[in-house]
Amino acid sequence: MLISLPKKSADKINIIIDAKTADIIPQAFKNGFDYISELPEIKGTIANIQAEADLKTEQLIEETDLKIKKLIEVKKANLIFLNDMSDMIKKGKLTIVNINPADLIRKDGEISLEIKNLEQVKADAIKKKELKVKVTVGTLGHSRLLSNLQMRK
Repeated sequence: MLISLPKKSADKINIIIDAKTADIIPQAFKNGFDYISELPEIKGTIANIQAEADLKTEQLIEETDLKIKKLIEVKKANLIFLNDMSDMIKKGKLTIVNINPADLIRKDGEISLEIKNLEQVKADAIKKKELKVKVTVGTLGHSRLLSNLQMRK
């Protein structure tokens, strides 16, 4: 395997695998990729990308938690107000109301839905945080490898 850097590109590498048979190319490529991914420069870059992703995800989780807490407070206040208003109407202390109780009930449902959506965002962010940046490589199918080898001869 020959690894070289093109003269006109700082962000690419050339890899040449010289093989007698095509069946060893996938393993040779994997070995080469494993070697490259263990280089300190590559590992450092991957670690930096992962740290940035973790920080952004953690911030998203914290912001989502704060939004959920605020919505729960609003929902509780809405429910308390609805109950107090209902009690006053039942006791005859409040006869004219500028607020429709059905609007408060609808608002409660909307807040509940928004909380549920934010909880899903938080759960997705936690899953994302658990996943690490993975450097992967795709290999050509066996028949395509053979045709590429035949074209080079």
